Amino acid sequence: SDYQCPFCARHFQETWPQLQAEFVDTGRVRYVFKDLPVANSHPEAPKAHEAARCAGEQDAYWAMHDQLFAGQSEWGGDPDHVTVFKGYAAELGLDTAAFDACLDSGRWSEAVDADLAEGTSLGVRGTPTFFLNGYPLTGARPYEIFRQAIELLEQGKLDDAGQSPSPTPTAGGAGPTLAPVSALSPEIRALAPDVQEAYRFALANPDVLDKIPCYCGCGSVEHLSNLDCYIQAETAEGEMVFDDHAAS
Repeated sequence: SDYQCPFCARHFQETWPQLQAEFVDTGRVRYVFKDLPVANSHPEAPKAHEAARCAGEQDAYWAMHDQLFAGQSEWGGDPDHVTVFKGYAAELGLDTAAFDACLDSGRWSEAVDADLAEGTSLGVRGTPTFFLNGYPLTGARPYEIFRQAIELLEQGKLDDAGQSPSPTPTAGGAGPTLAPVSALSPEIRALAPDVQEAYRFALANPDVLDKIPCYCGCGSVEHLSNLDCYIQAETAEGEMVFDDHAAS
């Protein structure tokens, strides 16, 4: 997650409280938070992640986690964001001298970078991204999506549910309608073939895009840094992920 990502904040505000109450506090799920600040679009985020870890030295990691998301609009874009974080430490009753020294030293920056590198190695393209025992779930999804996925995981059925069917040919033998590759921008043509196919499907089927929900996530750690919204559709051809900018 990224403390400066508005979609991560949406997850924190709308979905996390119920997940915590129903699954984490009851012991059904072990929840691990990983740092993935998208610094190219959220320049204040890396220091926010360090602030949470500094608070963790005083057993206040989750308290700072909550405060950072709750106060996102206060410190996001503020050149003096470090001072804001130090103010949060005081509000939480921490030893401010120890917290300030920790944050100023940057001693947690390598740990934050290590989490970022791990996310990149796992193919994380934006935030928030979740892994349920290795199964990826992207975007600020509603609680019900998480509930279903967790229950399937508990039943040992999540892998089967996550397998998208191959495109089913029509009676005439044709596959799904796709836009020509030439319709894609050079940036999209540089992506993997299966991703290109998703964009080609989106371009050729605007009526489908009008009928499906939008789950958004922030930025990217690689080539999708300029894309901020991903649309997931369950179609007759299987589950595909598109970018709404490409569709437009």
